[in-house]
Formats: sequence, C-alpha cells, structure tokens
Amino acid sequence: MSKKNLEIQEATRQKLIDSFWILYKKKDIDKIKVQEITDLAGYHRNSFYRYFPDVYALLEHIEDKIINELIDNTDERIINSRDGIVAKNFAKVWEENSEYIRVFANKERGNRFLIKMTKNLKKFTRKNLYSAKIPMKTTIFLNNSSQGHFPL
Repeated sequence: MSKKNLEIQEATRQKLIDSFWILYKKKDIDKIKVQEITDLAGYHRNSFYRYFPDVYALLEHIEDKIINELIDNTDERIINSRDGIVAKNFAKVWEENSEYIRVFANKERGNRFLIKMTKNLKKFTRKNLYSAKIPMKTTIFLNNSSQGHFPL
C-alpha cells in the first residue's frame, strides 16, 4: 500500500474518531448510531466498519490511546530521570488530553475510564515502582496515581 493511501486511511479513521467524539460529548454511547457518525464525517456507513466493529470499540480505542500515551510517556522518561520529570511529563500528557479526560470522568457517564486508567497505572507501578533507579518523588507520584488520585 502506498504512503498516500495510508495517509488517506489515517485521515478517514481520524475523521470518524473526531465525529464520534463530537456526538459522545453530547450524549451517552448507547444513543450514538454508526449512521450519525458517518453522516457527520461525510462517509458511507461501511467506511466505519473498515476501522471499528462498533461504537463501543471506537470508545475503547480512544480510552486506550490516552492511557497508553500516559504510560508510554512515563515509561520512556522513568529510567535515569531527575526527580519531578515524570510527574511533569505525566501532567503534560494529562493536559493535552484534558478534554477527553474531563468527559470520561463526568459523573453522569460513570467512572469506567478512571477505573481502567487506574488498573493500567497499577500494573505499570508494580512493574517499576520499587526499581532502585526511580527517584523517591517519582515513586510517590506513581503510587498516588495508581491509587486513583488524579488531578481533575
């Protein structure tokens, strides 16, 4: 597949994600129809199914992307980092995704995302927390984050 085709596919996929997000901010996921997403994005309904099996998979994709970005960013910087750098990087990724996180954390929608993020951070923390290479401030920050203490 050519680079141009890959770019077109990624742009289509992103437009579907963006259209879903516009709708998700306004209504519950069980009220969102694939046809609404594709109409808003300007694509045929079949285009959606090339990328996602259903709206729940699309929501999970967005959640996973944010969680993985938080963990990957932390994981990259954790070894040989100075005190506080992990917290700063975590906060940067948190801020870049703040709209998503605020919507996910909305009480009306439940706390599914925060529970999922907490579980993933716990796994990450268990793997890395007691490493001798991790500065104490970073250890405390990761421990608090893995227990669900997030700055909303």
